[in-house]
Amino acid sequence: MIFYDTETCGFHGPIVLIQHAVDDGDVQLHSTWHEPIRDTLKLIEKIVDSQAVGFNLAFDHFHLCQQYTTLKLCTNIDDPPDIDEYAMNEPGARDGPCLKQRSCMDLMLHARKGKYQSTMNRDEVRIKRIPTLLANELARILNNTIKFNDIYFAKKKDKTRWKVMDLRDDFGDIITEFKDIVLKFAPSAALKALAMDALGVTEDAILRMEDIGLEDSAKPVEMGYAPYAMAGILVKFKEGDKNVRRIVPTRPGNWMGTWPSIIRRHISHWSYNPLARRYARDDVLYTRGLYEFFNRPQLDDDDSILACMVGACRWRGFKIDVEGLSDLKDQAVDQLEEVRKKFNFNSTAVCRTYLSQVMDETEQLAMQINGKTTTQGVVLEELTNWELTEACDGCMGAGC
Repeated sequence: MIFYDTETCGFHGPIVLIQHAVDDGDVQLHSTWHEPIRDTLKLIEKIVDSQAVGFNLAFDHFHLCQQYTTLKLCTNIDDPPDIDEYAMNEPGARDGPCLKQRSCMDLMLHARKGKYQSTMNRDEVRIKRIPTLLANELARILNNTIKFNDIYFAKKKDKTRWKVMDLRDDFGDIITEFKDIVLKFAPSAALKALAMDALGVTEDAILRMEDIGLEDSAKPVEMGYAPYAMAGILVKFKEGDKNVRRIVPTRPGNWMGTWPSIIRRHISHWSYNPLARRYARDDVLYTRGLYEFFNRPQLDDDDSILACMVGACRWRGFKIDVEGLSDLKDQAVDQLEEVRKKFNFNSTAVCRTYLSQVMDETEQLAMQINGKTTTQGVVLEELTNWELTEACDGCMGAGC
């Protein structure tokens, strides 16, 4: 059984580090741009031909497919990869052999089936219309007495749970007499969050990407739907009165900010930075720890198999006409502008006239608040819930 993870150049660029451990053995760090191509191919084949456990396999298997098929086209497999040759091989590599994982388990997906399903996004809790004089005290009591698991707020920097929020009337003015008290969740099912909650790793011991990652200037220019350097870059410019988007081609010597122009910084970072390498090693240890925490779940569940399939299919890709799509969007915007000339749907007066044509007098009165006409969504939404009722003939609606 192999536990593995990858570090990459950006989200869609090549792997620069593969970290892995066999069973309960030590974590090995394989720098793919320093090692002979032959050794990297063998390692990827070993992972794919094993019982592999990872966290977010749709991401990692995509990158294994990307790197394996591209390296297979390189000329001298006894040397480390050449950056320009690798980049020029990527388009043809997408037609290369498909990697199918022999056996797998995606712990990110497995975690969301059980206890940690509660970390999925959820609506806020709102206590409405609390008198302003009592609101802050009530919020304080709620924060002190009602305890939640920290994992439900892992994405929030502000540790305050219950907050006092202003109320506004239909015209956007603050209602001074009352406040709402709101609890907003920000759960996380990320590997680090689960390690803290399930494995008891302290926050001080956790290394996060913002702690060890490269600066923003090292982020490559990427197009997620075309994850290879020779796909070019999308540029936006003015052509007369229109905003135009076009793909500008890239080439050796002018990679225009795509991954070949900055990958050397990533290679150096993940090869020599001690904190970065500890971060990479920890990810494998946490993955193995979670596998034990979940009592060694059965491999090859449908979700894990599909996650690997998604990664493989994504690298193969589908051809699209970006310029054609851009032209279609421009046509739609032009049609919208023509409609605006005749019917400004952002105008309260125009909307009121439009709606009044299909409203009776009672419904039209509902749009009158304090002598002013409003077409705010909250008012119109209330109208959509009205139902036609009939009064009892015996009491004429007085109640019997």
